[in-house]
Amino acid sequence: MKIITSVVFLISCIFCCHAQIKFEIAIYQNTDLFETNYNQNRPNEQLENVANFTRFSLALNIRAKGNLIHELEFFIPEISKPLECISLPLSYQFQRGLTFEGLGSSYSLRYELRKKVMNLSDRFTFNVGLGVNPYYVFIEYIPNVETTYYSWNKLYGFSLNINPRLQYKLNNRFILEFSIPLKFYDFRKEQYHVSNPSIPISYQTIDSNNRSIFFENAYTFRLGLSYLIN
Repeated sequence: MKIITSVVFLISCIFCCHAQIKFEIAIYQNTDLFETNYNQNRPNEQLENVANFTRFSLALNIRAKGNLIHELEFFIPEISKPLECISLPLSYQFQRGLTFEGLGSSYSLRYELRKKVMNLSDRFTFNVGLGVNPYYVFIEYIPNVETTYYSWNKLYGFSLNINPRLQYKLNNRFILEFSIPLKFYDFRKEQYHVSNPSIPISYQTIDSNNRSIFFENAYTFRLGLSYLIN
C-alpha cells in the first residue's frame, strides 16, 4: 500500500506543475487472460487458463502541452473474493483443498504517460504510452477443520507497460478507443505466513526473494470510452 500511496503523491505533484490543462474521465472494460496454478496435494498441481471479461476500471486523464496525456487509472478493489474469482491479471499460485477456504483481495492502479503519435484520419488517432502499475494482493486460507492452520500470502510490487491505443473521436466530447497494455517487466515481492503453534513465531512468517519477471504470461485488452470535461 505504501507503494501505491507514493505513486499517487508523485502523480499529484506532476499534475500541479502543468498549466492550461484539460481533464477527461474514462471507463474501461478489460478482457484479461492469465494463468493460475493450483497446488492441491503436492506434487499434484493443476494449471488453469483464465479468461475474464468482467473487470472494469475508471481513469482520470489530464491533457498537457505537446500532445502529452497523463492518465491515472483506478482498478476497482477486490475484497475477500473466492480465489477462482480474482481478476487482477497476474500469474498466480494458489492452494486448493477440502480443509480450508481460500479468499483473495487485490488493490491496484496504473499511471501512464502517453503521446499522440499520428492522426490516421480526421477521427482516428494512434497513441503510445508508458505505464507503471503498482499492486498489492492478499491471499488467506481459512481452515474449516481443527487439523489445518490459518495461513496467508502477500504479493506486492509493480509492473511496467507499453500501451499502444487506437482512438476514434465520436464528437467534441466523447472518444472511443481500443488499447493493449503490454506488460514487459514485473518486480514482485512475496511474504508467507502460517499460524502453526509448533513453529516459533519468528519463523511463522517468511519473506521470499525479490523476483524480476519479464514478459509474464498475463495479457489485457481494453475497450474504453472517455469524456472531455473542459
